[in-house]
Amino acid sequence: MLFRSYSALTVTDWKRWSGSFRVRSINHYILNGEEAQSVVSGHTVFDFSVARALNRWLELNFAMDNMFNKTFYETYERYTSRLPGEDPLERVHATTGYPRTMIGGLTIHLFPKGR
Repeated sequence: MLFRSYSALTVTDWKRWSGSFRVRSINHYILNGEEAQSVVSGHTVFDFSVARALNRWLELNFAMDNMFNKTFYETYERYTSRLPGEDPLERVHATTGYPRTMIGGLTIHLFPKGR
């Protein structure tokens, strides 16, 4: 049985602070649906973001994706491929998830709401 989850705890406009803590998760699953040997691993990744309103026009923000720098694979696919000089083989190919990523920024509100 496939299990996927995306959960978040969000705070908005608390003393000019906003932020969220998010969890995204998927359990292991059978890639082909028929072949039990094609089970791929799942993952759980935590993300965090925070923002501070400086005034009606400006907001500082910071986000950290994959907070605990978990090594994981975002997608898996099974298809036939071959390396130069080798015979084609059906293989499982995986796309790695990104490592811990931190982003900071400044948001400018051109048409701010009244505060």
